[in-house]
Amino acid sequence: SGNVQSQDSYYTQISMLSYVLRLNYDYKNRYYLTLSSRWDGSSKFQEGNRWDMFPSAAAAWRISEEPFMESTKSWLSNLKLRLSFGVTGNNGAVGAYQTQLLANTKYYYNFGNTVANGYGYELANSDLTWEKTTEFDLGLDFGFLDSRINGSIDFYTRTSRDLLMEMKTPLEMGSSTGAIWGNVGKVRNTGIEVQLNTVNIKNKDWNWTTNFTFSHNKNEILELNGKKEDMVGNWWFIGQPIDVVYGYQYTGVCTAEEAKAIAADANQKTKFHEGEMKAADLNNDGVVNTDDRIVLGHANPTWTGSLNSVLTWKNLDFSFSIYTSQGSKVFSPFMAQYTSYGDRGRERLQMDYYIPDGAPILAADGTITYQQGTHYGSYPFPSQNGTNAGGGPVWINGSNNSKNQNPMNFVDNSFTKVKNIILGYTFPKKWIEKAGISQLRLYVNIVNPFTFTSYKGFDPEWASAEVGDGTGGPATRSYQIGVNLKF
Repeated sequence: SGNVQSQDSYYTQISMLSYVLRLNYDYKNRYYLTLSSRWDGSSKFQEGNRWDMFPSAAAAWRISEEPFMESTKSWLSNLKLRLSFGVTGNNGAVGAYQTQLLANTKYYYNFGNTVANGYGYELANSDLTWEKTTEFDLGLDFGFLDSRINGSIDFYTRTSRDLLMEMKTPLEMGSSTGAIWGNVGKVRNTGIEVQLNTVNIKNKDWNWTTNFTFSHNKNEILELNGKKEDMVGNWWFIGQPIDVVYGYQYTGVCTAEEAKAIAADANQKTKFHEGEMKAADLNNDGVVNTDDRIVLGHANPTWTGSLNSVLTWKNLDFSFSIYTSQGSKVFSPFMAQYTSYGDRGRERLQMDYYIPDGAPILAADGTITYQQGTHYGSYPFPSQNGTNAGGGPVWINGSNNSKNQNPMNFVDNSFTKVKNIILGYTFPKKWIEKAGISQLRLYVNIVNPFTFTSYKGFDPEWASAEVGDGTGGPATRSYQIGVNLKF
């Protein structure tokens, strides 16, 4: 036998039990009511906190079926008003035994000259319970001209409370990680969703349909750690979305004339030198420091939309789909990789640097020459050791800004993409039925053919809001030739 160094097992057991009750009511095919409730129990929580109830209710009114709407039958196919309320629960963030005290941490003790060890436990929150999301939705379904134009509009507000998050705790309380899980957060999502379907042409030979979607969502943090207090280290701020870009507001590269004016200004304690990127002193105290950082953007798009169109003429069919995402700002791995000159020996992008008059530069033949006249570029003038022309850091407090990333690596990734273009031909049945084939269709499909964006990187749809997660690969355009065959 030998000394036992550890006792580990990857076996876990989780159990859930649910009860569901639903009641549906329909009156005169015009008034609808649905009442339901779930009772869910999870073994992840302690006795007394395992069970919770999640009710929901929905009502609808078919306005178009009312007698007073009889005169609209010739052009109004459907008009339905909906109102719903519901509560859902989540326990996914909690581990199987996270609310239990487990002797799973090894500690060493010194008794005189003898070393002994034992096992202790991490802090556990036995009061931990379900995370709840409450949603209200007001919707309108409509149809015109025998439903050749139809769609829906939905307004919603979705509030998640008792969010399952790690709450910072003093180490003196006994937590080796300085954090304990708690129901401590509150977030709200408010938005609108629109869908519109149209039948533009419909006759013997032609058929053309389109589908439009639009959505806008506002994400807002209402509470953190059980109170209305920002968690700057996590980039979480009351009243702001969860995923934001936070840092200094840069106002351009400092020119020689501006550097002289700043040097002569006694009220401006933070000095900027020629070739350095200027940061805004937003509180006008003469010092540019962490108090001047602001939310510069958010990773979630302000709105998204799509267009799908299908056109057929006899046996030919042609379709395409377009998707757009607008208003988001994210970290670009491409920019971080190819604009950093701290790593030598790799090919870099051609950057529009600010180059002061007389600065040493590399000529086309590889010799050192000197800049003749100032080149007013949009990027700060770099030096061999990564400092700016004035000798200070290129970016103000660069080690603490934008999660240790150059703020110019965070870029707008709004884009519009043509996702698919499809052309197909379906053979007439009389041509193929003798061969025992019921359907034969040949088609050509181009996937991801066009992207319209100002995003600096490989693919704006792959852009990452988180630093260092490795995403940011190139977009792929595919050409496909296929056969649909049925016997």
